[in-house]
Amino acid sequence: MWSLCLKVRALFAVACLLGVARGAQPPAELPRLAVNNPGLLADLGVGLWAWPLPMDFNGDGMMDLVVVCTGVPSNGIWYFENSGQI
Repeated sequence: MWSLCLKVRALFAVACLLGVARGAQPPAELPRLAVNNPGLLADLGVGLWAWPLPMDFNGDGMMDLVVVCTGVPSNGIWYFENSGQI
């Protein structure tokens, strides 16, 4: 006789296997949220778990911003050049 705990574990395992077998995939493109800030000069939103790396990337003497993000949907390496203009 199976205990309740074993039944729950078995049901969970079957549900997980069925999800994998069906090829459950997240949507290919997630909708981006609109930013409602009319005075914004630049939108630097590159993900929730981003790592900002301020550095002089192009060697012009001004600090640029390189951001590494591994989260979805903005995963990648982002480069923001400091042009010196506001």
